[in-house]
Amino acid sequence: MHRSLADERRLTQYYAWFLATWAKRMSWTEVARSFHTSWENAFRSVEMAVAWGREYMDLDDIKAIGIDEILWHKGHQYLTVVYQIDEHRKRLLWLGDERRVKTLLKFFRWFRKQRSGALEFICSDMWRPYLKVIVT
Repeated sequence: MHRSLADERRLTQYYAWFLATWAKRMSWTEVARSFHTSWENAFRSVEMAVAWGREYMDLDDIKAIGIDEILWHKGHQYLTVVYQIDEHRKRLLWLGDERRVKTLLKFFRWFRKQRSGALEFICSDMWRPYLKVIVT
């Protein structure tokens, strides 16, 4: 039986979702090794799933966020993380490179002015420059 090009694309997409699902449980290297594919294929599969999730993420009615940093590499290399911390829902909303004012400003641009204005609580134990961004 001969498959059409459309069938090939659909199978490829199904396989990418399969890999992305396993990447929730294992490292990308382990996914690649377990399913005889490359690390890049595991990465691209996760990237596809994240892009889909961000496109369809419901950002309405967020009243409380938490802002923090995580050390992700030796030598004081940080990521900025923003979580929704409403009583009814807790989830990661956004992740940005480095711990800088510009990074946090990128979050608020992505989140949009109207949503930011509707926030009732912003929790952070961050450094002073972040607190200045939050106040404005």
